[in-house]
Amino acid sequence: MLLGGMYVDADTECIRPVDYLVKESLGINQAMGFYERDANYIDGLLASGVIVTYPWSPLTISLISALKDTDWGQPPWISAGPMHFTKILKKINAKLEGRDYLGILIMPSYHVYPYHHSDKRGPDHMSQIFAKGSVMDQKWGTTHGSYGRSKWKREKTHVKDLDDLLSLYVERVHIPGLSALAKKQVRWVLAKFRNQASLCTRISHLVSSLAFAIATGRVLLFDWRTNDSSEKLYYSDFDDIFDIPISMSFANAVENFGFSDHDIHEMTVNVKSDEQFLRTLRTQDVDRVYMQSIVELERDDWWAVLLIRNRFYRNTVFRGQSSDAIYSRLKKFMFSPKDPVNAFDCNVSESVGSASASVLPSLQNTLDLPEATTACFVYLMAEPTDTSIQRLQRSIASINKNFGGNYPFLLFVDQFQKWQYLQHLVKNRIYVVELDPAVQSTSGVFVIEARDREGLTYPSTFLLGHPSLERFDYAIVMDPDLHATTRWTADPIEGMKNKKFGFWVAFDDAHSEPSLWSNFLEFVRSKQIRVRQPGLVLTADGHYRNTTFCRCFLGAMTSEFRTPQFMAFVEFFDASDGWLHEGKLLAFYVALFMQSADVEFFDYVNIEHGSFHTPLQINIPVVTEDIIAKVFA
Repeated sequence: MLLGGMYVDADTECIRPVDYLVKESLGINQAMGFYERDANYIDGLLASGVIVTYPWSPLTISLISALKDTDWGQPPWISAGPMHFTKILKKINAKLEGRDYLGILIMPSYHVYPYHHSDKRGPDHMSQIFAKGSVMDQKWGTTHGSYGRSKWKREKTHVKDLDDLLSLYVERVHIPGLSALAKKQVRWVLAKFRNQASLCTRISHLVSSLAFAIATGRVLLFDWRTNDSSEKLYYSDFDDIFDIPISMSFANAVENFGFSDHDIHEMTVNVKSDEQFLRTLRTQDVDRVYMQSIVELERDDWWAVLLIRNRFYRNTVFRGQSSDAIYSRLKKFMFSPKDPVNAFDCNVSESVGSASASVLPSLQNTLDLPEATTACFVYLMAEPTDTSIQRLQRSIASINKNFGGNYPFLLFVDQFQKWQYLQHLVKNRIYVVELDPAVQSTSGVFVIEARDREGLTYPSTFLLGHPSLERFDYAIVMDPDLHATTRWTADPIEGMKNKKFGFWVAFDDAHSEPSLWSNFLEFVRSKQIRVRQPGLVLTADGHYRNTTFCRCFLGAMTSEFRTPQFMAFVEFFDASDGWLHEGKLLAFYVALFMQSADVEFFDYVNIEHGSFHTPLQINIPVVTEDIIAKVFA
């Protein structure tokens, strides 16, 4: 819709040519719409099934921009359909007084909606449609439940194969990344070519660039302009060889966004045939290395084989598929069947030998390099409101200002759509993971207090064992209303190296949970476990001290919280009386299974959260053996 033309719902049947409607509308207006029934129906409710607009019209930009603030819990006709359209149109009309050239023409419904969904159709309804002069017939598929119950949305959020991956890439990266909302922080990867490159090496480079775009969540754009400024690949025109989902040239994108040459220069990093790039592909979280808005790639080979072998992407993005399988599927996705030069039979091999050496000369030098430590900052977002989104933006901005680190941020949310455009407001990579409210499992959990999860139907748990965190060695879990105050003197991820747990505030809580302590004693006695740090949970004279780790800033070696040991620990308390405060439960686990050397105190992290303004550590008393035996016997 942003690119102009006529938007039509999929459940619409075209009866006659629509040319006269388009000409009548766009001669003097920026857009044309239709009443759903008439001006008196629901205060002039407009139909959203047929909309005609100029490219990048104020109406379409407003319609799409406002979706980030809509209530996705409402029925579709309210959240993104006719009611949404009607409200936006009224706001625009209020601002357009005296500017007729920007007007929006509203036409009678019979042109495209000859029958309302509440109307009864007779056996001769088609003749009636022709008699009315209608050009289309709306079938009201969603209203009448004609599509049946679809599992598409649920299945698409769980990537099973490369086809799912490609569908999600187009839906959640490519299309939003070319919308007007992405202008503040675009994320593009630009595939360029050398003039002397052969057709097969150009194709390998294009397919590699698509793999890079999918792995890094960037829009893939192409630039192969020659001296006559036409865009061709070998002897083929741009539009002849590319399928619609990704057919977007760099020149068109720059023009649509209104970027100047200076803008492009400031936003771009050029990556050529340097060995450092190959090392990064093989060993690093690429987004931490290339933070620029536009990554310009200029190579001639199937270099994505290194990205596919990188453990950060191998299973989480590419689903453990072989390099050959990925190349074949991505090439099929990218190129249309037209193939006018009949030269798309170029093959690649992931084996190390003469074939791969000619494709990727530096492959041997990068295969066995040690892979870098990976980490992220994690937020659990309970409610997708404007306030919570702004609060999260402030938190991320303060961390970037006072720390940097270029680490990605991972958000566990209930509604993906509300958060996806955050990626285009900050430079860090944002991973948005939608939790399924139907999931009731508590295996391998990192507990979040129930009172802080307002309105959520699934358990108050934060899944450190979630598949989206498997790619990260360490995670820093934070509250979204936390903000950094002054410069941090050290990197908390570096501080976590070879440690299992980290905290910023630990204190003796005045609020006691007697049942939690009695359950802990039962666990220790039934499992016959020796408490490694008794002073963490006991006073010197053997009383429970209610030790609590504040969950506002916690560090974790993620593999520790996927172990059978941790799962069994949590499941024991789940089966008993449960708990209210995760901080107390964590203190039990650390006291039982970790030495003091396994725990990092983040006293160099300068943040504020609620009443806490400085790091806080409790004193660990010496508890004698006879006291320990008396308490836990």
